[in-house]
Amino acid sequence: MPLVSHTGDVALARAEFDRRPGANLRYCLRKRFVWMQRYLGPESFAVEVGCGAGFSEKFTRAGRLELTDAEPRPWVARVVDAHELPYADASVDVLIANNVIHHLAYPDRF
Repeated sequence: MPLVSHTGDVALARAEFDRRPGANLRYCLRKRFVWMQRYLGPESFAVEVGCGAGFSEKFTRAGRLELTDAEPRPWVARVVDAHELPYADASVDVLIANNVIHHLAYPDRF
């Protein structure tokens, strides 16, 4: 069996995270997201583009955090195309694109 299995299965990743108490994964995810907290205030409207398994909502706090992705999932608030975000200019305080830009067809347009 390969060392890494089920790569890209975000539903399984989220289910396993909730089911297993593994401290290593929680530590790594906390490190991935906790530094962002200084940019997220109680009045902030933050949008995560390409949220994947949606772990940011477990480790960050903003006034409002909207999870978006290209595919519908139960935790995704809005399905969007990252190249054509449906938000008015200056309506989003913080845009999170964590581990996602390399997945975009045209990262320079993003």
